[in-house]
Amino acid sequence: MYYLGIDGGGSQTRALLCDASGQVFGRGLSGPSNPRTVSKSTLQENLLGAIRQAVSGIGTAKIHAAYFGVAGATDPINQELILKIVHDFFHNQSPKITVDHDMEIALEGGLKGGPGLALIAGTGSASYGRDAAGLTAECGGWGDLVDDVGSGSWIGLEALQTLVRQADGRLPKSSLMNAVVHFLGIEEMSDFKTRVHDQGLTRNERAQLAPIIIDLAQSGDLLANRIVIKAVQELCKLAKVVSQKLELRKPTICLCGGLMQNLFFKDALSTALRLDGFENGVTCPNLKPVSGALMLALKSANITVDEQTIIKLVKAQANAVPDK
Repeated sequence: MYYLGIDGGGSQTRALLCDASGQVFGRGLSGPSNPRTVSKSTLQENLLGAIRQAVSGIGTAKIHAAYFGVAGATDPINQELILKIVHDFFHNQSPKITVDHDMEIALEGGLKGGPGLALIAGTGSASYGRDAAGLTAECGGWGDLVDDVGSGSWIGLEALQTLVRQADGRLPKSSLMNAVVHFLGIEEMSDFKTRVHDQGLTRNERAQLAPIIIDLAQSGDLLANRIVIKAVQELCKLAKVVSQKLELRKPTICLCGGLMQNLFFKDALSTALRLDGFENGVTCPNLKPVSGALMLALKSANITVDEQTIIKLVKAQANAVPDK
């Protein structure tokens, strides 16, 4: 029998297939599958596209359990929507299917099932923790309209707000202004409203601004640096609140999400966290969230995830072709 783990994110959807020992046999990669930010048809296309790639070598009949960790799947309505899509795909077959949010799989993979915190900063942001007794707590994750502090989409929005203030003369002009105008593909600020308000700028598109702003901060742009400092401060608050809720003393904190691929940003956040009381436990994920989903799929079928299983998942991760 085989087991399926799915990481449905705001930018990409990943799937991983293994047997009961943790030996990986298939992978899948497709577009975003956050039900709060994509249409039902896009959600279905990307979830099932990643699954089909992962199971192409063995088919669906031998899937015993599947675990879906999906961004935005924090409420019963979206969980039921995903369950229906997946049940319809498997037809009369009856694998054990679990749907939960992506923070769960980030923590599971990041700390190999152990207690601690996951601090997630990708397209969106949140912090999620678990103590030694299994109690959990979270902070953030309210969505880009009101929250997602320190995330890629939040940094992009801060950059847009800085741009219009520069254009007005409320802030001094800097290299940030030219970089954001170029990113938007406009010639003059007179085209800004048409580009942003009429054509629209999605959450994912805003997140694509984040590495540009971080690079500007690293090169010395003061306004870009101000945005990055604020992002780091807000992310630290997320971790601090979860630690306090769970009454964790000196917890291990795992830095997850796409922004952590930027060494300048990750180092700035790590330094700030250590100064904020996490000096003994800032670390990178042991396993990616999709491997965490696979671990939870195995556990849902009452299969023990031992050290040998972890070793196989780590090896498979090291041998994987990097995401494009």
